[in-house]
Amino acid sequence: MPRHLRVGSRLFFYESQSRKEIVGEARIIEVRLGTDAEVLARYSDRLFLTSTEFEEYVGNRKGKQLLILVVENPKRYKTPMKTAKPITMSGQYMTLEAYRALQA
Repeated sequence: MPRHLRVGSRLFFYESQSRKEIVGEARIIEVRLGTDAEVLARYSDRLFLTSTEFEEYVGNRKGKQLLILVVENPKRYKTPMKTAKPITMSGQYMTLEAYRALQA
């Protein structure tokens, strides 16, 4: 499990298509691992993805452990924040200083 992901941390939503901007955030309230079946059994009505998107995301990883982040208070920014460089699918840990630099 990624060591920087912990309860209370902020999770930023990054739009990677054409905009390449941070478009919102939420607070992480639970970090765990589980299979796709466990995710559907426990969170099916609260998934961030549609059932079709979830199936496409899981793909050939059925039965393997997935990282599960449960969040609260998701919000979309009125003005998205531009990043200096694109962020990979694995994400990026952001220090408080890096976050403040984005807001400048």
